[in-house]
Amino acid sequence: MPETIELPPEDIRDFVAIQHDADGKIRVKVVEAKKHITSVQRYLTLLRSRYPGKISKFDFTTLDVIATLNSNNTERAPGVLSDGGINTVQRKVLDYIRKAAQLDASDLHITPGRDNTDFTYVEARVHGELEVLDILRKEEGLELLGATYSGMTDV
Repeated sequence: MPETIELPPEDIRDFVAIQHDADGKIRVKVVEAKKHITSVQRYLTLLRSRYPGKISKFDFTTLDVIATLNSNNTERAPGVLSDGGINTVQRKVLDYIRKAAQLDASDLHITPGRDNTDFTYVEARVHGELEVLDILRKEEGLELLGATYSGMTDV
């Protein structure tokens, strides 16, 4: 029977997933874009110190993979919604697509770091002109793109 590992703190639970290998090793998956966050680093350090030799290397992945893994656990991950396991980032992408469709837009642009800034511009092309739908932090834009390319096959 695998050893019980404490869950990640609530504030990083959407970014970290814990799995047990058949050989008793503990696999830790971490969202690549969130590995630099202090609370994530603190938790990973805590795991290594509490379970020496049992933690295999950390696997870096995308937000949607973590959400899927967490939704398969008994306890529901906070980032996963009840409607078909769509995580909050995927939901946000779908909301932008719906909004663009309501505007009768021909396409949707998600541009992280546009003009060398730390912002992401979410825009819809309406009658040939780009209309700003939202401005987010650059990291959020990268998460949106990750969900679009790797997670939208689930929707």
